[in-house]
Amino acid sequence: MTGAARLRRVAAAAGWGVLGFALPVLMLAAVSWWGGVYPFGAASFLTEDLLYQYVDFFTWFRAVLLGDESLFYSTAQALGSNTWGLYSYYLASPFNLLVVAFPVEDVTLFVWVITALKLGCVQLAMTWFLRRRFGLSRGAALALALAFTWSSWTATQLRNPLWLDALILLPLMALGAWALVREGRWRLLVGATAASIIVCWYTGYMTILFLCCYAVFECFLRCVDEPGFGWRGVARTALAFAAAMVGALALAAFTFVPTVLAMMGDVSGRIAGEPVSGLRWGTANCMAPGMCMEVIK
Repeated sequence: MTGAARLRRVAAAAGWGVLGFALPVLMLAAVSWWGGVYPFGAASFLTEDLLYQYVDFFTWFRAVLLGDESLFYSTAQALGSNTWGLYSYYLASPFNLLVVAFPVEDVTLFVWVITALKLGCVQLAMTWFLRRRFGLSRGAALALALAFTWSSWTATQLRNPLWLDALILLPLMALGAWALVREGRWRLLVGATAASIIVCWYTGYMTILFLCCYAVFECFLRCVDEPGFGWRGVARTALAFAAAMVGALALAAFTFVPTVLAMMGDVSGRIAGEPVSGLRWGTANCMAPGMCMEVIK
């Protein structure tokens, strides 16, 4: 391939990539404009948890990034509480780093912007999966990926933008499972799975459950295509898949293990100097400063 031909190929791929990224973003803008939704109108999709929790969390995280708060501990509630669980559940998405570019009064705009960016990335990830896994043309892959990006689940989760990261990583995890089953390559599977746990462990475990089912499906297809693959091939693949999952958990342990410990630990009684066994306390929503409420059972 000549240099000019290679340049044209790269330019075509880049053009399709830009188009793929822009389409769901433009659709979000069009829907927002049509419905008079902020930033194109007075209405807003800041409802339920997004309104009553996430906006405050984003504001706190902005203060953390600017050096005014600690990522690990906050005194916003009682005598203080561990905030790592709050970070790993709600705020670990790399898109949230953009919050420092917005004044506090424009957090609503920040939410809209990262939602648009996430939709664009979902489109790119799914298009890549369809192209690599099924060999579809660029146009067909783009159209099918758009249906995935703007599924009804996506529309209903606009008020929970932290869940959208899972849709970015899910096609990459599925492609990694396919590469492991068909070619024995494991790096993409391990990396994408670890990233899914790191950005939000709650959706991470759901995507891993789906991934197990998908890996079984890919093994079945290989058995159909290659009768010689057999049970031995399935067993080897299952062991490799299990090792990949353990490797992904190990890579994510730096955030997952402290989260588990933070959720299991309740030191409020000890800090206050009261015997923990002397009172029957229940805790709710203790992952976030300002959310932890103790109620007598």
